[in-house]
Amino acid sequence: MLKELIKYVDYDGNEQEEDFYFNITKAQFVEMEISEKGGVMGMLQRIGATKDPVVIMNFMKDFIRKSYGIKSDDGKSHIKKPEITDAFENTEAYSELFTHLCTDAEYAIKFIVKVMPFTNDERAQLLTKLKEIDINNLPEEISNAIDDPKELPKE
Repeated sequence: MLKELIKYVDYDGNEQEEDFYFNITKAQFVEMEISEKGGVMGMLQRIGATKDPVVIMNFMKDFIRKSYGIKSDDGKSHIKKPEITDAFENTEAYSELFTHLCTDAEYAIKFIVKVMPFTNDERAQLLTKLKEIDINNLPEEISNAIDDPKELPKE
């Protein structure tokens, strides 16, 4: 589970700093591994190698939806329900996280890998493999698309 501290300005203009929790369970990982061509690694390589900002943004949105939840007080569960995710998506904290994920490829890769149910050694190996992907121009392209949606490529 990843606890991510997000700083944002709420809708009353107040600066906030709050912890949010993200996790992909082993069961979710198995589903992703089976349903994705080339498994999770293949999926991550395709996402990292694409130059299509729409594909990247859609992946990030879906990944946040799959991984966001509220940690129970006793630490035994990570509660994920559509209404919880919908509420999170309507905050500026979500907006800050989403924008950061879509405009900073290195941060996005680390975020994704930390959310996955891997050991530290497995995370290190995966990060090494993913760093081989050429992602030099992605942050600028996505940032431009977020700033000016007219710049998004047509499907």
